[in-house]
Amino acid sequence: MNIEQYIQSGILEQYCLGLTSEVERKELEVLCTRHSRLRKELEAVQKTLGNYANNYKMTPQPQLKNTILFAIDEFDFVESPSKKSNEIIDLANPPLIHQNSNHKEWLRAVKGLEPVATMEGLPIYPIRMDDKVQMALVWVDKGVLAEQHEMESESFLILEGTCTCQVGKAEHHLKAGSFLGIPTYTNHSLEVTSANRVKLIVQRIQLVA
Repeated sequence: MNIEQYIQSGILEQYCLGLTSEVERKELEVLCTRHSRLRKELEAVQKTLGNYANNYKMTPQPQLKNTILFAIDEFDFVESPSKKSNEIIDLANPPLIHQNSNHKEWLRAVKGLEPVATMEGLPIYPIRMDDKVQMALVWVDKGVLAEQHEMESESFLILEGTCTCQVGKAEHHLKAGSFLGIPTYTNHSLEVTSANRVKLIVQRIQLVA
């Protein structure tokens, strides 16, 4: 084998970046044990790439971690069936709401419940309140002013009524059965558009600091 041609092929850079196949990886590692020239060149490439990474590294925005965690939470929610599920809602052990939650089953579960507390000025009936999850049945007459969350991912499921939710620059028109997740560090507001007030399940999941 012509070692110089092998080096010039770019295989060393591909190896360092994890782009080689299993066969190519094993071949290169065997060749490095036999050819000191190849081994030294590989070490030089690794050092060069390491220096490049250090010189051009970027500090991620502080909200990136929470955005990723929110996406993971959303992925976990979709472990439910792809169609609207017919799960029985037990308020003693309520499931997390997700994009496939059946709002009719939730309506049955919360039938007859009335507000017993307030949260941020809104009448609510607490469903789950612990260190990880806050979930409540909420009634909104007119709307909710713009707000954003840093350490919790918020989502909600509309049970009755219609509303418009502004999330960042995006506007969402929601009705009974609509589910919406709110990314962290994103301004969002809600305006009721139906004649009657909106009834919804609000869920907030605490994110890891």
